[in-house]
Amino acid sequence: ARVSRYWDERQDGDAAQALAEAGLEAGVLTRFKARLKAALPVSGALWLSVPEHKLKALAFELKRRGYGVRLSRPEYPMSGPSRPVSAEPARGSTIHLRRLSEFAQLAPEADLSLVRIEADQGVSEAKVMAALEYVRWWAGDSLKAPVLIALGLGDAPAGKARSPLSRLIDRLILDNIGIVLPAGNAGPADKTVSAASQSDLAVVVGAASREKGLQFYSSRASAEEPLISWTDLVDDLQPGAPALKEAAASVPAYGTAVAALRSAEKMAALARKLSERLVSQNGHLPDGYFLYLKALIKHMVEPMAGHGEHEVGSGFFGDDGKVMAILERLLAEPERLAREARILIKMARRRHAPAAAPKPAPGGRARLAGALRRG
Repeated sequence: ARVSRYWDERQDGDAAQALAEAGLEAGVLTRFKARLKAALPVSGALWLSVPEHKLKALAFELKRRGYGVRLSRPEYPMSGPSRPVSAEPARGSTIHLRRLSEFAQLAPEADLSLVRIEADQGVSEAKVMAALEYVRWWAGDSLKAPVLIALGLGDAPAGKARSPLSRLIDRLILDNIGIVLPAGNAGPADKTVSAASQSDLAVVVGAASREKGLQFYSSRASAEEPLISWTDLVDDLQPGAPALKEAAASVPAYGTAVAALRSAEKMAALARKLSERLVSQNGHLPDGYFLYLKALIKHMVEPMAGHGEHEVGSGFFGDDGKVMAILERLLAEPERLAREARILIKMARRRHAPAAAPKPAPGGRARLAGALRRG
């Protein structure tokens, strides 16, 4: 859809402009007692709410006009509410999505170097997409300061690669918004990864402990599509411990969402180091800095003998001190670092060209990848 800026119901101004940009008159929604909840420019979509008894009729009318329509499906938390898991004081911001509270909210002074997005229970795909787009809108220039999101939600693997949420995550990363995802807690079988995106752009983290290595519940990918970036530290889930869902919210740190948050905290610290050095010198971060950090970490993690890449990725990301030390050395040649980051993002954009944000077609009717929600 031709949507130029993020908009949601909380903002001043009429929704008619966002609808008009998408080529849709407000009267169509009125006729079906529907309303626009949010305009999502990166996704190229509108989030609509419609009474259940009007859902099929509105979907038929939109499809007749040439729009794509999708019923928003649920995304589920991979652990209890996130909490700082590093030894350092917590930095960053938290967005807690609730079923009865529709939109994400950040404080005016929010630190976006690490944004934790979490939920206690299943929330709609549209709500998660709106939260991601809200962070992107709030950030402004994505190279003025690092923006990294730890998204602790996921769903069943089937269809993930083609979901609107998965495509949105890819587009955000190509726009220099870093995203770290838990692999999922459905192991030990292969092809059980339930990360919200299943391409090679996002960081996807499995769970391992120092005592027993890869955790049995940590989701595995496949040899054909490894998907896992690396594993990170969790406590062992001992026999007789609570079920994983309850254990994840208890004092010990269990689950791939905890592992992913640990990795996100460490990546955010590395991104801040880049920002301290390079933004002061050049006024901006290097294009592709997130993919550069991802590649650096994959090169530095500890190998995990006896496991395939589809199980543990490049290995175990246990000591971020080593990666920070190497980054300090690499920062001695900032032009080379920036050049290598640009190469990585250029290759990624070429490889994932269909994931790029939709461009308005001059004079043509916009298409809507709409997320409908029952009223």
